[in-house]
Amino acid sequence: NKSRVKILVYVDGKKVEFDQEPVVINGRTMVPMRAIFEAFGATVSWNNSTQQVVAIKDATELSFIIGEKTMLVNRTNLLKIDVAPVIRNGRTLVPLRVISDALGYNVVWNDPNKMAYFFDILKTILFGIVEGITEWLPISSTGHLLILQSMVGEIISHDFMEMFDVVIQLGAILAVVVIYFNKLNPFSSKKTAIEKQNTINLWIKVIVACLPAAVIGLLLDDWLDA
Repeated sequence: NKSRVKILVYVDGKKVEFDQEPVVINGRTMVPMRAIFEAFGATVSWNNSTQQVVAIKDATELSFIIGEKTMLVNRTNLLKIDVAPVIRNGRTLVPLRVISDALGYNVVWNDPNKMAYFFDILKTILFGIVEGITEWLPISSTGHLLILQSMVGEIISHDFMEMFDVVIQLGAILAVVVIYFNKLNPFSSKKTAIEKQNTINLWIKVIVACLPAAVIGLLLDDWLDA
């Protein structure tokens, strides 16, 4: 039964802990409202008499009523939703995709492992812009990513940031390889024998230049980590 499969949810690289496990209802993932809204940085309130949920993040206000297939956005925009919020084991469950879209989060769903990853779109774009600009300037791109992270606060986990650094640096390296492939390829049929030799000499110089950093990094790795 798909609804009994344990579902894991990560917001900005941090696992969200639920006291009531998420469930799948009519193909939609439903999660406890308070835990997910707080993970998104929203404040949430519950009106027991009207069975109404209200969540507020920045300038966005979302409102649900238990059993109704509608969501009110900013008190003016009434949207239809596929599955109505429900109460299970004393916990109010709300549709995950609907609220994440409304609050400006992007979702990556890993179906085999039943994992949902949510990343704040604006934060991801911001980090991408900083990386793109600093890669083409004679300054440290990684250093500026660290500075940006310290400026915006602990918005993402350390593990996610390390993964982000590796992936985005790999993208920058691949871009250079694609753009300068012919120039860096010593076996290109378009090059003369002299040009091929010059390219090989360039690679030798690059390798020699990298060796000191590689050796020092390996020798001092534990000390630097400490």
